[in-house]
Amino acid sequence: MKNLSRIFFWIFSIFYICHVSYGNEDEDESETPEEEMYGVKYARNCEVCKYLVVELENRLSETGKTHDVIEMGYQLDPATRKKTKYAKSELRLLESLEGICDRLLDYNIHKERKDSTRFAKGMSTTFKVLHDLVNKGVKVELGIPEELWDKPSAEVTNLKNAG
Repeated sequence: MKNLSRIFFWIFSIFYICHVSYGNEDEDESETPEEEMYGVKYARNCEVCKYLVVELENRLSETGKTHDVIEMGYQLDPATRKKTKYAKSELRLLESLEGICDRLLDYNIHKERKDSTRFAKGMSTTFKVLHDLVNKGVKVELGIPEELWDKPSAEVTNLKNAG
């Protein structure tokens, strides 16, 4: 339990430092060359941190519902092994951290939003309308194949890689 508290302390300290270090970055709304040329606006460090924390909280809430007890140690006698609740174990934290970056690929970019909620799960309003038009038989040309419409965008892929 003591080690788990230390790990949580360090993880959230790092997130806090990221927040403090890059807190003024939101005030700088100047466009980067990628955004000007291609319309691509990558996630700021605060946004990456926010979604990493959201996904970690979701994963911890998913794994915390079990009442399993795990035995720790390498003793031959099972009676001398230390027993710990899984919900308070370091193993739970490590398993929760394991797939967090991959879970960021479930997000989509919502270009109609301007704040940090532009990264959200689910299809954006723009793509919902475009899919509805295609389903009605309208030919829609975006410059990318229709099969790639639902794939993670450059912004989302960068969000994952920055995490």
